[in-house]
Amino acid sequence: MLTRIAVFVLLAVMALLWTAAAAPPLSKAVWKSGGVAAAVQILPFLRALYPPSAYDETMYHLPYARLFANAGALVYADNLRFPVFPQLNEVVFSAALLVSDDLTAQLTQWLCFVAIAFAIASLVDGPRALFGMAIWFAVPRVNEAASVAHVECGLTLAVTLAFVAWMRWRETEHRGWLFLVGAFAGMAAATKYHGLFFVAFFGIALLALRKFRAIALYVLGVLVVAAPWYIRITALTGNPVFPYFGANDWGLDLSSSLQTADYFHPPELREWIYRNFFINVRPWILALAPFAAIGAYVDKRLRILFIGALSYILVCWRLDSRFLLIVIPLLAVCVASAIPQRVKKTAIVIASIVLLLPVMRWNVRELQREGPLVRTSAQRDAYLARKSWPYAALRAIDPQHSVYVLDGENAAYYARGRFVGNWFGRYRYPLVLPYLQKPDLLAVLLRSFGAQYFVVKPDAGFTPSRAFELVRADQRSLTYRLRE
Repeated sequence: MLTRIAVFVLLAVMALLWTAAAAPPLSKAVWKSGGVAAAVQILPFLRALYPPSAYDETMYHLPYARLFANAGALVYADNLRFPVFPQLNEVVFSAALLVSDDLTAQLTQWLCFVAIAFAIASLVDGPRALFGMAIWFAVPRVNEAASVAHVECGLTLAVTLAFVAWMRWRETEHRGWLFLVGAFAGMAAATKYHGLFFVAFFGIALLALRKFRAIALYVLGVLVVAAPWYIRITALTGNPVFPYFGANDWGLDLSSSLQTADYFHPPELREWIYRNFFINVRPWILALAPFAAIGAYVDKRLRILFIGALSYILVCWRLDSRFLLIVIPLLAVCVASAIPQRVKKTAIVIASIVLLLPVMRWNVRELQREGPLVRTSAQRDAYLARKSWPYAALRAIDPQHSVYVLDGENAAYYARGRFVGNWFGRYRYPLVLPYLQKPDLLAVLLRSFGAQYFVVKPDAGFTPSRAFELVRADQRSLTYRLRE
């Protein structure tokens, strides 16, 4: 059961295990590098202290978490964009909601962000560790992911730890590390479907090494973590990778995640630079890959990291560029290892600082754009009303009632009652749009969805009838109650 007491007990057990662990401590160089880099990253920490407003986090990541926390169990959420997914990170968000609030849920990703830096440092010798960490911290899209309740940092941490465990297994031949490779790869697959790539990658790597007996231990690690999630998805939908590759109300094909062609060609040079340096991850990949290849050539141990990163890049290059964040730590390790040992520590520190300056400036500008930190409930309401057009309307609707919001799917988290309306699923907009000028038929349809209220933008082209009672209006939204 997912309850507050269960979360506190789990945290206590983890703390006891941590204090009793006999793992070798990180070197002084790693701790110093990590301390300096983490101090630099106070800016994304501050960004995570603003109320959740990122598109996907308020559309389904946090709504999942709240549903799980309220029910004390996993829930099939057919009113959200996708009713079921690999949802390991959302369970972490649920735990955060049970013991604290949604800001804590966002900060779990910041913790993953910092933990990834330490994982990078554990694979790089001496002062070069600082440069590897700086590469990870310098990517603006990484900083953005660290300040919101998305799953990219959690996914990247799982993948990075799987490679760390692989390296330790190859160094020690201790099979416990191989089990952890499977467990971390399974964790990645339980977080997002993209993690399945690395489950397959490590399996193929073991076959290539002819470690046939070791495969069973690796598979066991994967199954322990990932199997429950895929069994659940299959039991609920009949498709282990729902909603892909199947006919259903949420049916998707991979082209839905492809990057739009005009993304690379904004009309102004300044906008082009902003989009391709601060938003798009691909230029970072292109810049890092050649130096990573040198590092993998110099240090044969790292070839598995480079091959894993390159393979994933080739498969996912055309998808949304944020999906490429997973490989940044792998490339960062290889790039840092390409630095010759004779390079002085001072030069590495200076290079790291120079690399971090642009993203620090960007973070400062983002904080300035957000305004003062939110401290009171009134400030929170004002902030979110500015960020999300249906917010004020949703907060005015009683928790016992269900609401259909047209073209406001990313406000789902802020509905006090049941929220309906999205581009996908049983309650999708294409079913509603043809009836905006046929209000009586629309009312029948909305009632069949279980909706009692209808929220729409003033310019949406909706013509009401007596079936709709206007109960609230402002410049950004109209709220109608469906008459019986």
